[in-house]
Amino acid sequence: PLDPTEDSTIMLDFASASVGLGMSDVAMHVHHAVRPQDLANGGEYQLVAAYLSRLHDAGIDYPEEEALRHYRFAVVDYARFFMGRMWKGATRETMEAKRDNRNIANINRSVTAAVAFVGRVHEYLKEIEREMDQL
Repeated sequence: PLDPTEDSTIMLDFASASVGLGMSDVAMHVHHAVRPQDLANGGEYQLVAAYLSRLHDAGIDYPEEEALRHYRFAVVDYARFFMGRMWKGATRETMEAKRDNRNIANINRSVTAAVAFVGRVHEYLKEIEREMDQL
């Protein structure tokens, strides 16, 4: 901002210009770049917890329960985006052809990563459904 005491700054992601939760970027990055074996057995939670710890260190209060809820919604939303835009013509062969291209999301170049992602989305959808049933 020109004058930080009067102006506020916003970040604009030109890949998807919208207003949303910061956890959307965390969810996208985690499932875009991290190998499924590194997310298993609590690895995914450890990455999100590390992110929240850095926010806390910077003086930002984001309660863990709220942040994890937002993260689950963000993962499901990323799946919606990915299924609609990236997986329309996906096959084992198209993923294999992209296997070594690190500029392409893991879940779009590895069947193993894609299947793990779908499993995680299913798990989060079940959690969201349970939450909705309690309303």
